[in-house]
Amino acid sequence: MTQKINKEAKIIDAAYKLFLEKGFRSTTMDDICQSLGISKKTLYRFFSSKTELLAAAFQKLKIRMTAKVEATSWIIATSLFPQAEIQSFGHRKLFGPDQS
Repeated sequence: MTQKINKEAKIIDAAYKLFLEKGFRSTTMDDICQSLGISKKTLYRFFSSKTELLAAAFQKLKIRMTAKVEATSWIIATSLFPQAEIQSFGHRKLFGPDQS
């Protein structure tokens, strides 16, 4: 069962990257298959259409973003200095970790 979930996640990730690079309309199921080295039959076993793949990619992105927002909210809520935490978070997102 975990192999199926792993394969599905790889397909979603590959499709998402191609959608970002080429755009949804320009990305074909063949492109996705080629990027993963799988057959169309295998791809269609997991997803019946490109639209279904896009929906799965958006769902995965939503889950990731929700987790980040919740983690950030928790840090801010438990901080004695929320303004400093917000500024620090923003700085890390813009410039990366401190190089001290």
